[in-house]
Parts: sequence; C-alpha cells; structure tokens
Amino acid sequence: MPLCVHIYKDDKNVTGKYNIFGVPRYVFAKWNGDKVERIEGPQGMSAKDLADKIRDIGRKYKRDLPWEESFAKAQEKAKAGKVIAAFFLDDDLSAVNAMFDDSLKSSLRALTFVKYSAKKDRAEAAQFQIKKAPTLLLLDSEGKELKRLEGKKSSRELLAELEKVTRRDK
Repeated sequence: MPLCVHIYKDDKNVTGKYNIFGVPRYVFAKWNGDKVERIEGPQGMSAKDLADKIRDIGRKYKRDLPWEESFAKAQEKAKAGKVIAAFFLDDDLSAVNAMFDDSLKSSLRALTFVKYSAKKDRAEAAQFQIKKAPTLLLLDSEGKELKRLEGKKSSRELLAELEKVTRRDK
C-alpha cells in the first residue's frame, strides 16, 4: 500500500502526481493509484509510532482484490474469457494480498476471484481436494483445474504461473 519512490529516480513522476516536495513523505494509495492517506515527514515521531501508524493505515485500507460472492458468480464472469482464481485460506488474507504487487497487475485483469476458508468451507475444500492452506486454484469457467499452487508464493512465482495459465487460456 505505501508507495516507495526514490525521489531522484522517479521515472513515472510519482512525486509530482502526489505533490511530494520534501522527504520523508509516506503516501498511501489504492491499487488503482488513488491516494487515500499520507504522513508528512515524521518529525518527532518514534519509529514505533510510525510503524503503528503505517499498520493502522494498512488495516484501514486493505488491498481489496475484486472478490466474488460465490463460485457461481465467478463462473459467470469467467465465461467472458477470465480464469477463476479460487483461494482456500485459513485466516491470513493479508499474506495473500501481500503477494499481489504491481508486477502482477496485467495478469490479474484476466482473473476473477473467489475465496474460501479452508477450515469453514469444508464442502468446497473437499470438492477441490484441498489438503493445505493457502491453496490457489486456477480454474476455467467450467471449474476444470488449470493450475494448483499450494503454500505461500512470491510475486515472481505467481507471475510466472499466472502468465502460463492466462496465455494457455487464450
């Protein structure tokens, strides 16, 4: 969520877009670039207070993937050429959201998302033979499994797998 920009190597003019003229500045933006909050140079703020403030902002503005209400809704969207990304989680959604950084934006447009609790949604977990969480299943609109990724993955690993599946689907 925080934009990390080196003010002397700002190829995309982020400092101009968000009116950053001094340092340090912390600007928090949604995935689409809309600014939601900023912290002006934390003069007099302890490292712990700054970390607490950043954590509070992160909780307030979680990165929201476009989660669908149900698998049926995800299937409807998938018929328009998207791949279903079904996540089976225990309780750490923030770990999944953290995997989705800017390098994945273009690949994510080809997906529609649905999430389950691996512990609570037992029928769905059994249907898709989920053995551990987190598990990410990439499925076609009929529910056929295209790829299974178990455990936490880096953005680089996710990008490679998403590109393979979305290319194959076209």
